[in-house]
Amino acid sequence: MKILIMTVAGCLFFSQCAAGEIIEAFGYLLGARLAAEDVITRREGIGPHDILPKKKARTVKNVQAYTTPESNVIFAIDGLNSFSSMAACETMANTISYFLQKKHADVVDETQPFENSPSEKGISYSDRDGGRNITITCTDHPTETVLSVRYTDVKLAEQAMKDWKEGGEGKEETPAPGLRL
Repeated sequence: MKILIMTVAGCLFFSQCAAGEIIEAFGYLLGARLAAEDVITRREGIGPHDILPKKKARTVKNVQAYTTPESNVIFAIDGLNSFSSMAACETMANTISYFLQKKHADVVDETQPFENSPSEKGISYSDRDGGRNITITCTDHPTETVLSVRYTDVKLAEQAMKDWKEGGEGKEETPAPGLRL
């Protein structure tokens, strides 16, 4: 029964993503401007900004966007959910991963599992031709384990980080917890 629920949840999540090419998540296009009416909470700099998903996904509870400092162009979109254990998070991450592999099989050039520490595990899918990637991460915290499904336009992200630092806002190497390129 649990496998069936996870499979249905994964299908619902990925039936709402663009087919093939990695360009869209939760109804937002990478490289598009973020409209003010879509923002729930705007944070300074590049974000993350809490946003209303245009297309809901049952596998994530919250959606955030990272945007370029001046032009407000979306360079990363993050879907988040929390679980009571690493095992539960990994089960959902594996389900999502299965559907991502099928959905983006024609464009994904590289698949790289990683384990940065016992408290952080994940997998990254890269489309080197399009310069985009999707990273699924489970990060264990003292009270919960957080699932992150992040879609990133790497070239836009690198330019945004450069602009952010040159604009005097980026005094630290990383603007917000959780942003890695």
